Amino acid sequence: MTRICLWLMDWVSRLLQPNERDAVLGDLAESCEPPGQALLDLLGLVVRRQAALWGERLLPSIVGIVIGTGLCFYFINNIYGYMARPLTDTLHALGLSHHLVYTNPFDPFNLYIKLSITCGLFLASPYVLWQFWLFVSPDLYRHEKRYAWPFVTLMSTLFVTGGFLGYKLALPAALRFLVSHGGRFWPMVTFNEYSDLAISVIVGVGLVLELPGLCWLVYLKQKGARRREEAASLDE
Repeated sequence: MTRICLWLMDWVSRLLQPNERDAVLGDLAESCEPPGQALLDLLGLVVRRQAALWGERLLPSIVGIVIGTGLCFYFINNIYGYMARPLTDTLHALGLSHHLVYTNPFDPFNLYIKLSITCGLFLASPYVLWQFWLFVSPDLYRHEKRYAWPFVTLMSTLFVTGGFLGYKLALPAALRFLVSHGGRFWPMVTFNEYSDLAISVIVGVGLVLELPGLCWLVYLKQKGARRREEAASLDE
């Protein structure tokens, strides 16, 4: 257990600045705390440092999503019509009632909020990805920083394309499979439950297409951190 804690401490400490990392590890070694408690102290410090770093980028991203949500809420009736179409078309093709219901008076407003946030996320995705890039860019070489606009453009396109494929291909296929296996029962689908399924599929497919680019971004961040660590060791 002690070896595992020491290995975790070494791995977690790499998220700190090189100079700070050496000082923190030295202080923890001198404190003679049990490895488990030392690991918890180190995790708390790393979380505070990362929260301070990410806070500079998360707040503008949240503001961008909120603005996108407000714009999408203005067109929420059209958005709902497009979102409900895969289910209503599937029910109509099977000869079933295509009217959606709700069981709580708050459900319609809750649905509009969820749809607005989802569409706002897609609308603000270029700005959010730009904030991610700004978080990583201080650790990059000058020639690597030239990939900023290609990265934002490509990743935004992939995210929107993934959402479109989820809406056009994955969601109708899933609905046909699910509804066709309920032939013995009369369906009474609430639009709140349907919206949860639709949002999960659409956003999920979009995120799947985002994974390679996000992994590459994490790789660049880690490579930049290693360069800083090597530079700090050479200065010493």
